[in-house]
Amino acid sequence: MTIATTDRRRTPRRNLVTVTAQELGDFTPADLARLEAATARPVDTSDIPEITDAEWAGFQPGTEANKVPLTLRVRPEVLAFFKGSNPRGYQRRINAVLEHFASTHRGDR
Repeated sequence: MTIATTDRRRTPRRNLVTVTAQELGDFTPADLARLEAATARPVDTSDIPEITDAEWAGFQPGTEANKVPLTLRVRPEVLAFFKGSNPRGYQRRINAVLEHFASTHRGDR
């Protein structure tokens, strides 16, 4: 069984670690059986809408690769604001604010 985690024996791909049922400890054999059964079932995707040709036309692969790495110093309270209750994606939120500011102030030079 492979479980995503951030500690123990890291594998080269996506921080996945292999653990034994004994290492899991808190899981009963019944819990493990339910987990195995749940992962063996196919996923129902009927509620996911199909991607239209117009949506595919607007798709731009590699847009993340077009970003430039940057070191930016901000006050702790500014960083805390952007991290909020979910620290994941805070750089994306900062980028969105900067993009909005740039788009509304392009002619102000």
